[in-house]
Amino acid sequence: MEADRIGSSVPKVLIVDARSYAAAVGNRARGGGVECEEYYPNTEIVFMNLANIHGVRKSFQALRTLLNTPPTEQVRTNLFRLIPACLMYVRMYL
Repeated sequence: MEADRIGSSVPKVLIVDARSYAAAVGNRARGGGVECEEYYPNTEIVFMNLANIHGVRKSFQALRTLLNTPPTEQVRTNLFRLIPACLMYVRMYL
C-alpha cells in the first residue's frame, strides 16, 4: 500500500473532539457517535475537555442580557459575578 511505503512522512489528520473522553465514551454507550482512530488510517484524535456546550450557551446568553440592560447597581453586581465564569469558558476555548 502507498501509505505503508511512505511511512511516517505522511502527515497525520488531526480530529478534534470538543467533548471530554468520558463524555465521548458515554455518548457511544448510548448509541451516539464518536470517532475512532482504528476507522481512519493515519489519524490522531484529541479531546478538548470543554464544558457542556449548553452551559456555555447559557452563560453567554446571560452575559448578553446583562450587557443590554441599563446599568444599575444590581446589574453591575451580577455582571461582576458572571464575568469570571465567562472568562473561564473563553480561556478553555483558546
